Amino acid sequence: MYEKMLQFVSRYSETLWPFLLPQGYFENCDIHNNRIAGFEVKAGANPTVVQCEIHHGQTGGIYVHENGRGQFLENKIHSNNFAGVWITSNSDPTIRKNEIYDGHQGGVYVFGEGRGLIESNNIYGEFILFLAFLCSLYLWWVHFDFGISM
Repeated sequence: MYEKMLQFVSRYSETLWPFLLPQGYFENCDIHNNRIAGFEVKAGANPTVVQCEIHHGQTGGIYVHENGRGQFLENKIHSNNFAGVWITSNSDPTIRKNEIYDGHQGGVYVFGEGRGLIESNNIYGEFILFLAFLCSLYLWWVHFDFGISM
């Protein structure tokens, strides 16, 4: 499935759930003001999200859990109430070449046996920046290559 130049605004609804379209392709989307995460990926879903802006979510920007995967490439993820990206529950996404900034609880938060490839991201902002490893985390193939400007 190919979704191009979409705008997802859901001030009163939930989130975009690409796990319903497990191999979806999303490009140049504007996803904002969601009650949960802008993207929630679980149950083995493996969407590709390229050059989207994911912002001003009432929780996080991208939430990958319960064996979720996905490729998140060259996105702007910012101004979410929680971390820009949450990875947990045996999930294994690729987070590459994204701008992740001004998340109220940090940039990338990995816990609960989450893992993934996280490389070449620019993570910065006025709020605390952290990459957390909790609860017997298994993070494989991670390259921390991002600029930090606080």
